This record gives sequence, C-alpha cells and structure tokens, in this order.
Amino acid sequence: MEPLIKKMTGNMNHWLRTINDSYKIPNEENIHAFRLVIKQMNAYALVLKFPDKQKEHKACFQHLIKAFSIAGRIRNAELQLEHISELMEEELKPFAEEKRKTSDQSRSRFLKKLSQLEKNQLLKFVTAFIFEAEQYGSSRLLIRLQKVLELQFKKLQKQLGHAPDKMDLHPRRIIIRRILELLNLISDTRENEALQKFMDLVRELNKKIGNWHDVKSLYKSISIHQKQQKEHSGALEQLQSELQKEMVNLEIEIDELFSGRNLIFQTEALPANH
Repeated sequence: MEPLIKKMTGNMNHWLRTINDSYKIPNEENIHAFRLVIKQMNAYALVLKFPDKQKEHKACFQHLIKAFSIAGRIRNAELQLEHISELMEEELKPFAEEKRKTSDQSRSRFLKKLSQLEKNQLLKFVTAFIFEAEQYGSSRLLIRLQKVLELQFKKLQKQLGHAPDKMDLHPRRIIIRRILELLNLISDTRENEALQKFMDLVRELNKKIGNWHDVKSLYKSISIHQKQQKEHSGALEQLQSELQKEMVNLEIEIDELFSGRNLIFQTEALPANH
C-alpha cells in the first residue's frame, strides 16, 4: 500500500477503538481522544467526500458529531474545574459544584448518545470510510489534498479579511485544525523543511487559540454564574479580571502570528503530486 494511503487508513484503524474506549471509560483522557478522532474524521471527510449521499453512513456521522458537541461541554467543565481547583477559595465552591454537575450531566448525555449507535452500524461506517480511502491512489489523493488545503487557506484568508473581532478566533481555529490534520498526513512522506516550519507555526496558532478559547469559556461561565447569584463573589470577580488580562495577552500573541509575513498561505511547500 502506498505511504499516503497507508498513513490515512492507519489513523482510521484507531477510530473504532478510541470511540469504544470513550464509551467504556468516559474519563477526561478518553473524552479528549474521542474529540481528536472526530476532528480528524471531519478533515478526512472533506478530502474523501464521505459519506456524501450515503444515508446510513451520513446518519452515523451526524450522530458522532452530536456526541462530539456534548463531549465538548464535558471537557470545558473539567478544564474549568482544574483551573479553579488551584485557587482553593471557599467562595468558589458553589461555582465548582455547578461545573461538576454540568460535567456529570453532560457525561450521561454523551453515553446515552453513543449507546444509541449500534456496534455494527459504527463498524460499517468506519469500514466504509477506510474502503473509500483505499480506492484512491497516492497521486490522486495528494491532488485532492492540495485542492482541499487551498480551499481551507482561502477560507482562513477570508476570516482574516474581516474587521478585527475576537469572536472570529474560534472559526479560525476550526479551519486551522483541519489544515493541521491534512498537513500531518503528508508531513513525513518526504523531507521538507519549509513544510515543517509552516506546520510548527500552524501548531502554535492552534495551541494559542485553544488556550484563548478555554480562558474565554471560563470567563463567560463565571459571568453567567454571577448573574444567577444574589451576591457576587469577590474571588470570582478577581479571577475574571485576571482572565481578561490573559485573554488580551493571548489575543496580542495570536495577532502577531497572523500578521505580516508570519503566516503565508501557500501550497508550494507541499510534496509534488507524482
């Protein structure tokens, strides 16, 4: 099997086990792994145009996307719990309890959503996904990869062309994550220093926007919690002030990575399609 196809299908072969592990043991590590698998699945689906109009597989994919969304709520709640647990403030206990409740309820919903998928249905879906990839030759797949990457670069450039709005950071991260997943497919098929440098930059952007999203989510959760309380917590107000400063610093760092010639959207660094 050609290297590019082998790498893609090799990644796919881990999907089923990861999904099953997240159902059997829905701890923080497995939930995170599940979300990474669905992100990779989304990127590969763009390249392979799968499941397209295949109703059975399309329904399974949409089911997994919904589970992914619920898993995001679990991860957000647990990350927020980790953040405030370091502070050991008595005033933060009601907020922490609220986050535990959110995590527990979301985990129950996540398990219920996955339980609605029959094992045979999931197996058929992943098998069909792998079969679709195996129908491509490496040259054809690389051409398709380049087209999808070019489209994602254009989408990102369009995002950057908007008026500065920090609300746009999350959509940018979704595009960046797709680009990263696709670049990972070709990164070690051939030595390419320019590509590796570009990937380092994309990884840094993905990480910083992820940190920004986590900080913003905690800030927003505290705001909602405070509005529901008769008396505002001074400790939470102090934490919000610190989070706001952290967001501003991250936004400056992200803007610097996006600005000037730091981020050049080009596909010349990709391996030639032969």
